Amino acid sequence: MLLSLSISGLPIPDARERLTSAAEAAARAEIPALHLDATLPGIRPRELDRSARRDLLAIVKRHNVSLTGCDLFIPPTHFNSPQHQQRAADAVRQAIAFAAELRSLGALAAMVCIETDAPVAKQPDAAFDATPLLTDLATHARDHGVTLCDCTSDTSPLARGLDIAAILARNEDPAAAILTHKPACLRLADWNGRARVAFGEGRADATAISATASVAAPTALGIFDFRGVRLDGPEAIRAAAGSAARALPS
Repeated sequence: MLLSLSISGLPIPDARERLTSAAEAAARAEIPALHLDATLPGIRPRELDRSARRDLLAIVKRHNVSLTGCDLFIPPTHFNSPQHQQRAADAVRQAIAFAAELRSLGALAAMVCIETDAPVAKQPDAAFDATPLLTDLATHARDHGVTLCDCTSDTSPLARGLDIAAILARNEDPAAAILTHKPACLRLADWNGRARVAFGEGRADATAISATASVAAPTALGIFDFRGVRLDGPEAIRAAAGSAARALPS
């Protein structure tokens, strides 16, 4: 499984500082790549020309790590809201082009992760079916050589992503979910019964997850995901990354 460390949710507001800190953490933990946050001011695709995108790769390459694409975790309700759908679609297309260009510049993979499934109680009153839009975005991604991955919905036409912590929080078995869905992406986070924690620090059976993925989803990208994990700075990020990487069987 190719492994990457997502910079989404890390407690460093400045984009360059977050990227540098994450690259240092990944290098120490021997995680070969980072997964960017396309909603983070300073590295949003619309803000970066080709020269700035080369600079992103240069920053991570100084630490002997690469990139695997980006997260675009905008509110899931935007995909079926008449008011927000067009803007959401434009943001996804920009992220797809961004991931494709990074791949052409030497990134290890080109994946964009989104979330489209929100609880019914949070759906907009005038919601309508997002399936045609998502189908169009899936085609757009394929045309660019990018994997567009939905990390929440079981019925989306996009490639499937599985959030290990969310599965555990529902008292379900991640290995069984991997067998069922054959995901393109695993969000490697954990659940301790009360909150999200770094992978390997909760209830996840890392050996079973790794073994099942090697059979049912051998090309899946494993992304260490620290969203919602309490970290108080660069040293905590490095410690969490090292702990998470060591949890997976070598």
